[in-house]
Amino acid sequence: MTSRASERGGALVMAMMLVVVTGTLLTSMTQGNRFLMTDTVDERATMQALQAAEGGIEQARWRLQHDPKFAGEVLRIGNAEVTVKVLALPGGEPSWQATAMARTQPRGANGLSVQQTVVATLVGDGGLPAATQWRQLGSDR
Repeated sequence: MTSRASERGGALVMAMMLVVVTGTLLTSMTQGNRFLMTDTVDERATMQALQAAEGGIEQARWRLQHDPKFAGEVLRIGNAEVTVKVLALPGGEPSWQATAMARTQPRGANGLSVQQTVVATLVGDGGLPAATQWRQLGSDR
């Protein structure tokens, strides 16, 4: 037969173990959610920069349609500052190498600034130049 005092002690130990296990699980879940949130914010900033760089190439195509001597500009697309540079390539048919580098502006206290660069070879005479080559360079954070 067990005494009441030893039963109370056993219940207290079990309750303390339950609190420790529950606290450990909650801490682990919270930490995992924080890492997931950080990865999501990083991915969003990277996609914004890439889309802005692609928009810079499209701007270069449009400008070259109207002015074949267009050499570049700096513009704002969404949350990014985009630097567009255009270099005429030698050869018979009009062609250019267009480079668009986009850097997102940091937002909030822990804002992340991401850079993406897209390089395209543009070819065409009189109309909207076609992109014959298109490549994305690595991102920079």
